[in-house]
Amino acid sequence: MSRSHRLDIAATWDRRPLSADAHSHLVLRWEATTLLLQIEAPFAGDPAPTQPAGSTPRLWEHEVVELMLLGADARYLELEFGPHGHYLALRLDGVRTIVEEGMALDFHAEIEGDRWRGEARVPRAWLPDDLRAANAFRIAGTGADRSYQAAFPAGGDAPDFHRLEAFAPLSTLAPEVCGVDWRGLLDAIDRAIDDANGPSTAPPTDLPAGLAAWLDQARQRLDFDRLPRGESYARCLVGHSPRHGASLFVMGWTPGVPTPIHDHGSWGIVGVVRGTLQEERFDADADGTFVGAARRPLRAGEVAAFASKPTAIHRVVAADHENPVSIHVYGDAAASFHIYDPDTFTAELYIPETLDAEHCGS
Repeated sequence: MSRSHRLDIAATWDRRPLSADAHSHLVLRWEATTLLLQIEAPFAGDPAPTQPAGSTPRLWEHEVVELMLLGADARYLELEFGPHGHYLALRLDGVRTIVEEGMALDFHAEIEGDRWRGEARVPRAWLPDDLRAANAFRIAGTGADRSYQAAFPAGGDAPDFHRLEAFAPLSTLAPEVCGVDWRGLLDAIDRAIDDANGPSTAPPTDLPAGLAAWLDQARQRLDFDRLPRGESYARCLVGHSPRHGASLFVMGWTPGVPTPIHDHGSWGIVGVVRGTLQEERFDADADGTFVGAARRPLRAGEVAAFASKPTAIHRVVAADHENPVSIHVYGDAAASFHIYDPDTFTAELYIPETLDAEHCGS
């Protein structure tokens, strides 16, 4: 596990961006027996709880910053902190199923003008087994002005901070993956989606050029020796864009071994950092049989894009012996897609192996 992680709360629960001065920040520093959590957030001036600082039931009804840490089998730790020194620790086994609460920890907070800062030490023994993902939230304001904010918004019809599928893998919060700090690209992805008036079935117009500009930087900085290889490819999850949840991967390819024929279910952009990839697209003919529609090489420095409707179906193979490396941006989490039988072209749901930063040179 990386020795530190950072979460930035930069959007409302329904994915509307916050102004920079309204952002909240959490830094997680992993020590031998404790998690050191540092918080910096706006101070809304909401009334403090009536009880003294310390462990406080139902703290979510007040001004609060929350961190949730998810392990296996929907077990997670919920930590809530307020600007006046109040906190709440909950252990859950299943969504909203509290199995322990009111645990005591070391927390102090200080208000400085229109911001507040806090620091907590959380025993690592509290953490769920197989810790894998996290999300962070802020609730502030009163009445009609109450605001619900998230590092990785789930969207939906109403605020719901227990949508575990929206949590981000811890690997995406690491400062670097494969020797590169990718946060600038993740921010650029969100800006491009904002400029395109929000998520769509097609990639934002300006994003392919933005990714192309990153290819040279990646070529210079990527630690290629630390990038793993798979049977056909190995994909390392770099991160999700903070506001819109687009995903960013680095992929290392094994020459001559094609991927299955597959789709993605979202728009996507591929940029080649090193080597050459050969892509074969497929179309359906009149009787529904899939036929190879086009082949094209993607060389180092080149970028290709596809929309989610109509669904782009293709397969890719590393076309040379340079162990090609590519960068991929998808409009969603890209946690699953469909693969197609090459003879019958029946579709089957497929969940690809995804490596985290620990296995990708963070």
